[in-house]
Amino acid sequence: MEKAIELNVQQGNSNLNSEIYINLGSGFLLKGDTEKSIFYSNEAIERGEKCDEVYINLGNAYLNGKNYEKAIQIYELLIKKGVKDLVIRGNLGVAYIFENN
Repeated sequence: MEKAIELNVQQGNSNLNSEIYINLGSGFLLKGDTEKSIFYSNEAIERGEKCDEVYINLGNAYLNGKNYEKAIQIYELLIKKGVKDLVIRGNLGVAYIFENN
């Protein structure tokens, strides 16, 4: 993935759009690199991205990285936004369980 970023910059496109950052965040999450997933998801948000996918990825990355407090914040934000996804609610429950241990 770093190679894709490098090639993008070499081609003169140093300003990646938020969709690319979402995809990078998702890709690094799938690879198990929660640190980079969090970084790229936050980059997408800082660039104005508000889609649910980026927040779901961010919450999952925090959960996988055992940062349960931040995972809880993200999942609660999604629920307040009205996202009706049972997996989010399940992950929120898991985060609460681990946060209280």
